Amino acid sequence: MFNQTLLVGRIVANPEIRQTEAGKNYASITIAVPKPYTNEEGVHEANFIDLTAWNDRVVKKSDHLLKGDLVLIEASIQTRLVEKDGQKIKYTDIVADNINYLNHSKNQDKTLQNDEVEEEMDI
Repeated sequence: MFNQTLLVGRIVANPEIRQTEAGKNYASITIAVPKPYTNEEGVHEANFIDLTAWNDRVVKKSDHLLKGDLVLIEASIQTRLVEKDGQKIKYTDIVADNINYLNHSKNQDKTLQNDEVEEEMDI
């Protein structure tokens, strides 16, 4: 069995680092991935994909991402059932398992590379 998705896109907004009630850190990340075709006006539209990072290493790495950064994200797809008002609702989540910087936004004064971020985080 194999469950891996590769996504290349730009960070839409600075990732948010949050914490569960149990104290586990996680990151919420949204990236824009261009569609492979143009619309009627000849413009490439994008899919806006929401991801969650649970791995501590990926959460720390995501804290260095800024809006506009181009990234490659290795992800897996997970499903879960939630019961609400007697109904079972199925949710599909995309979980970021690894993040690689491809380049930083031209609007950002940011020069950290993958290796430098890992060294800074003592990974």
